[in-house]
Amino acid sequence: MHKPQATLPPLRRLRVITYRVTLDVPLPLVIKVSNLLRKRRKELGTRNETRALTCYQQAVFILAWFRDRPGLSRLGQGFGISQATAYRYEDEGVEVLRALAPTLHDTLEKVAEQGLPYLILDGTLIASDRCSDKKTSEKGTEIDKWYSGKAHHHAGLVQALTGPSGIPLWVSAALPGRENAPSPSCPSDGAPSATSPPTHHRSATSPSQSSSSRNSSTR
Repeated sequence: MHKPQATLPPLRRLRVITYRVTLDVPLPLVIKVSNLLRKRRKELGTRNETRALTCYQQAVFILAWFRDRPGLSRLGQGFGISQATAYRYEDEGVEVLRALAPTLHDTLEKVAEQGLPYLILDGTLIASDRCSDKKTSEKGTEIDKWYSGKAHHHAGLVQALTGPSGIPLWVSAALPGRENAPSPSCPSDGAPSATSPPTHHRSATSPSQSSSSRNSSTR
């Protein structure tokens, strides 16, 4: 006598629940980013109504990502765009904002004009799970370039100069997480030198010392 075979329950489609959230950023900031995106699309020759989101909607999307850092795929679904489009829109937003960032040279010149008594060079590690670059260690073994032994996970090292008020005046590009702590020698505008001698994680230096250090390094 054959035993009856067990039947599997029918598969049910996952129900996705949508809800509204509030983005607590100033409206002028949204308009500012929207205008930057509009200028960018004009430079690229983008035709009207060929994008999934308007400039204003894309600005809200970008600021929502900066504000709350949700998964881009899930955030994109809320705006009705695919994962690929979400990543493309996020990259585009970062590019137009980065273009407005002052260079290290301009920052030091402005600080000298303002006569600030000192600057603070600090750094932080920002976690990342999308970095797979390799490098050869001093021992000759292959290691993860972006893995931070201090944080025990993959990360990017971002450094910043702040004034006495604590407001960032200049921010570097992301360095691999294995790089050293902040150094007072910053010869490039994009990121401090990865080969500079390591110093304490937090250091204070005067604008005149920073300017003289920068000038001597470029001679």
